[in-house]
Amino acid sequence: MELRLRKINDISVIELNGFLTMNLGEYNIKKTITDLLNNGDKKILFKLDNVEFINSAGIGELVGAYISVTNRGGMIKLCGIPEKVNKMLRVTKVISIFNTYKTEEEAISSFG
Repeated sequence: MELRLRKINDISVIELNGFLTMNLGEYNIKKTITDLLNNGDKKILFKLDNVEFINSAGIGELVGAYISVTNRGGMIKLCGIPEKVNKMLRVTKVISIFNTYKTEEEAISSFG
C-alpha cells in the first residue's frame, strides 16, 4: 500500500493506493493519523479511488483512524470508494460509521 498526504485548506487528504491490508513501515495509517492530530489537524479525508483490495486488517485501520479522530473532536470521511472495497465495508457494516462521498470535491465541500 502507498499513502500520500496533502492539504486542501484545513483538510488533510490521505490518498491510499494498492492493497489496504496490514500497514507497516512508512505508510502506516495510525502514525499518519496520530501525527495529524498532534499537529491540530481535525478534518481528515481518506481518498480510496486507487485501493484495489481491503481485508479485515485494512478495515481495522480505517476503524482505528475513525476512533482516534472522533475521540479528539475531529471529522473523518471517505471518498471515491471502489465497488470491491465498498462491498467489503457494507458486508462488515463498517460503512455505517463513515460519511462517504463519490468524489473528492463533494467530500471537501461537506466539511463546511
